Amino acid sequence: MDDPFPGKGSDKELLNLRPGVKVYRLHIGRSFTAFYEIEGKTVFVNEIMTIEQVHKKYKGL
Repeated sequence: MDDPFPGKGSDKELLNLRPGVKVYRLHIGRSFTAFYEIEGKTVFVNEIMTIEQVHKKYKGL
């Protein structure tokens, strides 16, 4: 992945959840995960959850 914002070298990944929608996942430290979208130069944060909450809600993302 070439950049999609939040923090250089951070643990981020593009998720293919729905055609035409680019949602990114970003680990924050070892405790939290944020899901976000980018439009132009604007970042929209959809959710911030503990890693345990993510595992329960999304099992296998």
